Amino acid sequence: MQDLLGTTLILLVACSLAAALTARLNIPTLLGYLLVGVLLGPPVTAWIMPGPALNFLSELGVALLLFMVGLEFSLGHFWLTRKTVLVAGTLQLAMVAAPVALALLWLGLPLDSAALLGAAAAMSSTALVSRQLADQGELTTRHGRGAIAVLVFQDLASVPLLALLAIWARGDAPGLGRVLGEVAGVLLLFAVSAVASRRLLHGLLGWVARQGHEESFVLVSLSLVVAAAAAAHALGVSAALGAFLAGMVLGESDFRYHMENHLKPFRDVLSGLFFVTIGLQLDTAQIVAAPLAVLGWLLALVPLKMGLNFLALRATRLARRHRAGSWRRVCASAPGHGHAAAPDRRHHGATDAGGAGVEHGVGTAPDPTP
Repeated sequence: MQDLLGTTLILLVACSLAAALTARLNIPTLLGYLLVGVLLGPPVTAWIMPGPALNFLSELGVALLLFMVGLEFSLGHFWLTRKTVLVAGTLQLAMVAAPVALALLWLGLPLDSAALLGAAAAMSSTALVSRQLADQGELTTRHGRGAIAVLVFQDLASVPLLALLAIWARGDAPGLGRVLGEVAGVLLLFAVSAVASRRLLHGLLGWVARQGHEESFVLVSLSLVVAAAAAAHALGVSAALGAFLAGMVLGESDFRYHMENHLKPFRDVLSGLFFVTIGLQLDTAQIVAAPLAVLGWLLALVPLKMGLNFLALRATRLARRHRAGSWRRVCASAPGHGHAAAPDRRHHGATDAGGAGVEHGVGTAPDPTP
């Protein structure tokens, strides 16, 4: 008990100092949390050791983080953009994984290892990106929504991908039936989310809200997050993905903002623990042993991935639409285009075929008066 209290005290004090320092230096808070994990972990001070309790709290933090991100979306919006997300996500995975795998093959790695590392290089962290977008206030922008949609596609694609890689690498790995079962689990999770959106969760929250007891509403909201994460884990899917789907379901309800206001403190604290846990598990000895190799791979992979991601989005016209939307917002903020003057119908009366007009409440509608 004493050790647990001491660990909690060290974590809270260190995270508080990191948050204050990063805010003063105007750098991302995530970097401060990661650095706290590195400094407190086994490679440096060994004051805190990774354990089941800390891992559980960090997983709960990720689930809450992705749940809050899901509240900003809706199943309807996700369904309307399914084709674009499917094409962009597939292109992004293929265009990044293939060159990296070929480069590793050229360096002499076995085929299964090269394929695994290539697939890993193509993936991105949904938790890191969503937290950074939220901190920057860009989660609900067009590029923020597009990034989250592609990241969710990556999470879905990782289920059969990892199973297939396991089959390839080990003879005792699960067979094709296991892969199909995991894919069916993902589809089942989506189907249950779509049905529950109007038949169960909205009614449950409405009944709890009518009781007028704030504490019950918070507890039920947390229970829904944990239940969605547990259901996803039972189906062999990421627990955070299940929480994200639950957030999308409840994002269409009348209780969205109420839940955001009540759950935000829990999300901030517990998701911070997740990033600290990442720092705790970082093997700095490997970096110190070969710093030039690590730096070289970073300098090669980051620009390569940025460029290939841009090409994938460009191929699906997302980049072009984003530029068009940005141009319209610039025009709307210029003199004569704001709230003081009615917009010109010739420019703002309709949206173009690419959907780059007024989006998600951004922009102004044409004045109906002559």
